[in-house]
Amino acid sequence: MNGPHVVVDWKQMAEAQRAYVLREKFDALAAERDPRHRDDPVMLRMRRVTSWITSAVHEGRDDDTAFMCYWVAFNALYGDDTGLIKLEETERATYRRCIEKIADTGPLVLYRELDEALGEGEIRALVNDRYVLAPYWHSAGWQRALREDAQRLDNALQWKNTKEVLCLVFDRLYVLRNQLLHGGATWGSSINRAEVAMGRRFAAFLVPLLADRVLDNPDLDWGKPYYPPSNQTWRNSDA
Repeated sequence: MNGPHVVVDWKQMAEAQRAYVLREKFDALAAERDPRHRDDPVMLRMRRVTSWITSAVHEGRDDDTAFMCYWVAFNALYGDDTGLIKLEETERATYRRCIEKIADTGPLVLYRELDEALGEGEIRALVNDRYVLAPYWHSAGWQRALREDAQRLDNALQWKNTKEVLCLVFDRLYVLRNQLLHGGATWGSSINRAEVAMGRRFAAFLVPLLADRVLDNPDLDWGKPYYPPSNQTWRNSDA
């Protein structure tokens, strides 16, 4: 079973339309595989992902909350239950592993989507923003780290290295995630508006895009989702 390979032109869609199309695609696949999403790990994972993407869209102009919803969706996408046991594996390593696996399903197609929808200029703007660079907040040598990442990005863009571009982008989004979810920012603050707005734009495009690739490859081993439901009488709206 290969799932419904519907060609989706993500770059031409508005944010709400992406969420709607992704959910439609998920529902079509779920109807084939496991309508209750209980005994199928990838369906449980994607049920959670699509629910949080939909919730992000409902936030409208609230970029803070929308970005956090998108990150929860991304976390549902990459989270692996074995990671709860592998204490030596960092969160960054876990999401990078997932990104690399998704990129392996079609790196050049993914790169073209990135380039056409976001563009090298906006990608550079995010990666070169010191306020979402982790070393800026705890290292005196953050300027060097910023230069090195900029060089890595230049090389990745030149060689169309999809994995490296995505990992650099999500490393920046991860810092923004930490700022918001760990109470390091004020909701609606004017101080970090540019970073939060940019983070939402990236997440609103990339998280559905990556989720779409998983739906196109449901028979790959995407791991066991965090905290699978154990109650055999759970409702269809649960989990």
